[in-house]
Parts: sequence; structure tokens; C-alpha cells
Amino acid sequence: MRVGDLGGLEEIYDEEGRLMLKEDEEILRKVDNDNINVWKGKHGLTGKTLLGYSKEKGTMYLTDRRLVFIRTPDPWLALKTHGTPLELAGGITGSLYAKDLKRLGLRHFVELYYSEVVTYKSKKGKWAELRLDDTDGVPIRVDISRRGKHDDKIVLLEELLRKAGSRKLN
Repeated sequence: MRVGDLGGLEEIYDEEGRLMLKEDEEILRKVDNDNINVWKGKHGLTGKTLLGYSKEKGTMYLTDRRLVFIRTPDPWLALKTHGTPLELAGGITGSLYAKDLKRLGLRHFVELYYSEVVTYKSKKGKWAELRLDDTDGVPIRVDISRRGKHDDKIVLLEELLRKAGSRKLN
């Protein structure tokens, strides 16, 4: 699994922010205006956020091999993500960082291969929680939600995870 902003250009996405496919890879679903949460640790309160929810939206791709999320930085929306006065410093920092990324043509990204997912939970196609193990043994959690009643990516994702051998938790 890879999460970041540096290192994705010309490996994960092109200069326009479009997904770069691997050889013989096929896009099965593309969902615009989507979001994803990724953190490392037992749960969100004590874990480290690797890529958190933001008012900045991105595009999620489900291919026949992997899930890829690409978000174009938006300084104004990054600032608005932190809506309370106590969060203002974080919002300003996030906004400045987004401005730098945008200037450099970089994007936030998440790339995970279905075979990396150890276990997952889901509920009626509305949300999915994926669990991966990092190389240091600390769990990584990825949360994905459905966006509207016509968004069927969770159902497709479950099918792809089953094929890859991931175990579903009840």
C-alpha cells in the first residue's frame, strides 16, 4: 500500500491527475467527488492519519487489481475542512500545503492492491472498512463510504476482495 503526495506523479497519476494503468490493467469503476480515510494504528483516536477526510474530493478507481484514490489539492477547501476556531491553525497549515502541492502539480493518492487487504467489514453496500498489516505489524485501516444511492463501488469492492482472498468479518 502506498499513501502520499510525493512519488505519485508519473507512477500513480499523470500530469493531468489521471490514473496511470499497469500493463493489461482495466478500470472497472470510476467514482468522482469521492473521499477516503486512511490511518495507521488500533483506532482513529490513537492512530496516525495517513490521509484523512477532507472537503477536497477526489476520484476513486477500482481496477481489476487495485484501488486507487487521487485527490487534487484545493487550498480553499483544505482550509474549510477545519471549521472551528480551535482547528484554524491546522486549516491554515493544510491550506498552505495544498497550495504548494497544487503549484508543483502533485496530488494526494492512495494505492492498495486487493491482495494486501487482510480483513474487511461492510454493511449493505453503504460502507467498507479494510484492514491491512504494515511491515512493522501496526494495522492500517481504510474507510470508504457510498456516495449516493447509485454508487455501487462497495458491492464491486467486496467481490474483488473475495477473489483476492481477503477475509470478511461480521
